[in-house]
Amino acid sequence: MLLKAVILIYIAFLAFLAVYLLTRLHKQFIIFNVDANQSLQKLLTVVAIALLAVAVGGIFIVFLLPKQYNFITLFASVIVIFFFTLRLTKYLNK
Repeated sequence: MLLKAVILIYIAFLAFLAVYLLTRLHKQFIIFNVDANQSLQKLLTVVAIALLAVAVGGIFIVFLLPKQYNFITLFASVIVIFFFTLRLTKYLNK
């Protein structure tokens, strides 16, 4: 039961992060001006949609599959966030 609660909190964090990224599409994001950079705007959109998909999939996993499958949610979210940070470092050199 505790594992379900922790995973649900993590999924809520993922959903919050996705919504935050979507709200920053036409605003300042950290040190980047997203409105002036179309490729950064696309990156934020793709990552936010991927995080929402992982969150929705994670909710299904928590309630329908055994607890060992929760690692799928963790692994998928880490891969998406890792991809995002790798792509974001490209914009630091500009």
